[in-house]
Amino acid sequence: MSDWSPVWYWKSEVPSQICDYIIKLSETNEYETGKAGNNSSIDRETRNVDIQFSNLGWINSMLIGYVNQANAINFEYDLSKYDREKMQISKYEPGKYYGLHTDFSPSRTTDAHLRKLSLSLQLSAPEEYTGGDLIITIPGKGEKFTSPKSKGTVIVFDSRLEHEVTPVESGVRYSLVKWVQGDRPLR
Repeated sequence: MSDWSPVWYWKSEVPSQICDYIIKLSETNEYETGKAGNNSSIDRETRNVDIQFSNLGWINSMLIGYVNQANAINFEYDLSKYDREKMQISKYEPGKYYGLHTDFSPSRTTDAHLRKLSLSLQLSAPEEYTGGDLIITIPGKGEKFTSPKSKGTVIVFDSRLEHEVTPVESGVRYSLVKWVQGDRPLR
């Protein structure tokens, strides 16, 4: 493939049993209210989702493989920090959402300033919830990419891209998010 793509994904890639196991593990820990921006306050206008952080090595290693493959085939970014930030497991119940945002921060005092690639793993099956679409805005084209809802789908995208999770209408949507950084930010 000769053209760069802002989004790279594998549909239904991670086995359902692994997704279920990650959810089961997450349910043994408490979720907290997700914060937006500098993480010092709760911004319900932007984000209304319950989260927890995980550093399970085997999950991290599996996801790094997908990041490296997408990076080698498509992005070709200079990556160097694979586990500086813990993975985030998100639980979206009815009414929960994450408004339009980027995972990159222009503030040089945050870890998010060095983020280059974001990964999302869809843990729930599409029949388990309604709403909760992951939508990524494609720059310069005015187009939006709606991620497949298939359980086990892995999506890797540039951390500077605006994206959102629309409100969940019924059921529960679980996802896992990981960020990979480099020594220097993208320009």
